[in-house]
Order: sequence, then C-alpha cells, then structure tokens
Amino acid sequence: MDRIYHLLAEHWHLSQAQYYHLHLLSSVLLGPSLGVLLLLLFWRARQKIAVRPAV
Repeated sequence: MDRIYHLLAEHWHLSQAQYYHLHLLSSVLLGPSLGVLLLLLFWRARQKIAVRPAV
C-alpha cells in the first residue's frame, strides 16, 4: 500500500505534508468502506439463502 501512496504522491507532485494527509485520509476511509462492502455482501448472501426453497 505504501508503494501506491508513493506513486500517487509522485504523480500528483505532493509535498511531504500532502503525502501525510493522503496516507491519513485513505487509512481513515479504507476501513469503513470495506466494512460497508462486507455488510452488503453478507446481506445479499443471507437473502439468497432465505429465498432458496426448502427441499
């Protein structure tokens, strides 16, 4: 992940302070985003199981 931050910082010509903010912002947003994605995936899986008819 650090390599991606470094490549983005080079591409966008970010200063050290901006690089730090990029790292902090992505770290803060990555956790909740993955949590919501997992909740949606598990919610869909539960719906598919509930819809399946009992044999």
